[in-house]
Amino acid sequence: MSKKMTREDWDNLKYFSIAENWGNPLDMDKDFMLFLDDLRGYMELQFVVNYGTQGKHSTDSFHYKGRAVDGHFLDITPMACLDRLMERLDEHGHRDKVGIGFYPDWYNPGFHIDNRAMDGTKPATFWVRIEKPDYGISGGYHYREEAWEIIKQLKEGGMV
Repeated sequence: MSKKMTREDWDNLKYFSIAENWGNPLDMDKDFMLFLDDLRGYMELQFVVNYGTQGKHSTDSFHYKGRAVDGHFLDITPMACLDRLMERLDEHGHRDKVGIGFYPDWYNPGFHIDNRAMDGTKPATFWVRIEKPDYGISGGYHYREEAWEIIKQLKEGGMV
């Protein structure tokens, strides 16, 4: 059973605060926040939180469980950020324990990050969500190998 964050837990995080855009910060899962705080340290970049528990997501979303965040990293291009994110997840043994979604069409291209596989709830996965038809790529969600092919196309075309 997950343990929710307390005010004291928030005070003990190094990189995040209760005042950020979490929705209800006391509904955020403690294990997820410890992972996210570590990830922020690995990335060596500031992370802006767009959504925690609030917003519209799929019915069984990890957001509503306090185990997901949407946001973006500052001072880095989206593709360089994606490369660094995957590299850091590999280095620290987390890549097979998370759900990572890349959203190049957001106002600030960003990421969905969750810890879906850390407790065996769901398998780890990676996806890309394309919304703009001007990329020449079919819209919608693209998963795993197909997502990496889309990333390759985006990089080669200098689109993000």
